[in-house]
Amino acid sequence: MTVQHDTKVQNATTFVIEREDHTLGNMVRVQLHENPDVTFAGYKKHHPLEYNVLLKVQASPNSTPIKAVDRSLREIDVILGTIKGKFQQEVDRVQEGR
Repeated sequence: MTVQHDTKVQNATTFVIEREDHTLGNMVRVQLHENPDVTFAGYKKHHPLEYNVLLKVQASPNSTPIKAVDRSLREIDVILGTIKGKFQQEVDRVQEGR
């Protein structure tokens, strides 16, 4: 991941996430929208043959885009851990019923 601070928009940063696509880009964007310190969050893929995502984040004066993305990624990690745990419980339940 590379970080490019925006010189035209106050407290805004563009993150270039290598080897990722819409799956991660949209997931992070949605989670960023849940953060009250985020003024703007959006992502785009420049070209289908380029395997990277540009994530643009603008934070309120109380925070920074880096802190906001870090918080969102930690929240996504917790959510995915919960989903994985519930899935594994269901797999175990089904396998016990054989």
